Amino acid sequence: MMSRYLKMMLLLLFTLSVAVFYMQQPVISQSLSYHQFADQRTLMGIPNFWNTVSNMMFLLVGVAGVQQLSQNRKLVFRMPQERRAYWVFFIGAIAISVGSAYYHWAPDNFHLVFDRLPMTLAFMSIISVILNERISIKLSWLLWPLLLLGLVSVLYWYAKDDLRLYLFVQFSPMICIPFILVLFPAPYTQVKYLWLCLLGYALAKILEADDVIIYQLTHHIVSGHVLKHIVAAIAMGFVLVYLRKRKLVSSVNR
Repeated sequence: MMSRYLKMMLLLLFTLSVAVFYMQQPVISQSLSYHQFADQRTLMGIPNFWNTVSNMMFLLVGVAGVQQLSQNRKLVFRMPQERRAYWVFFIGAIAISVGSAYYHWAPDNFHLVFDRLPMTLAFMSIISVILNERISIKLSWLLWPLLLLGLVSVLYWYAKDDLRLYLFVQFSPMICIPFILVLFPAPYTQVKYLWLCLLGYALAKILEADDVIIYQLTHHIVSGHVLKHIVAAIAMGFVLVYLRKRKLVSSVNR
């Protein structure tokens, strides 16, 4: 059986390989066509109405998560430090609802900064959650440098018009988390909800890429980007379900 040390080395090498892959690519500029979403209807005085208001889904998930963390003392944590990353994750969901709505009100590169900054809170906090739970709670300190990396990635993109670091921040957790879930033992039950979160995020990216196609197929009823917001919020909701339903594996075994 592979030793824990070897697994950690493989994870580190895997992460470094992903980073090197991104940084070896030529500069990736932000295409201005990105801001041209399929559904640009203005309703009730709100521009890009459905792309804007669909962000309420993130607000619902974020508020529910914050309420659970602050009021439900039955939530299971091996160590108090584990709560920290979950707080950032659900506060990030609330921030996404505000930042993304602000961006979709007037889509351009400047407003996109306020969309992407809160998303890095979610990306970096969820990888911190997995590192804390699967590898070691001693890695909880990594939350802060990870959040800083997320912040820097967005500011670097905006200053240099180079998306490479931001793309690494966005996609590396979704690449590394399955690797960790497979290699390292689960301290809690209900891991299926983490997998559902990952699958939901992957589906959201597909819907985003097919924004125009879906809008045409549904006869201009709903666009892929609106569905992306809904599915991505549901994916974040699976983290809340995991948090509420899980139990310690050791207690189950007893």
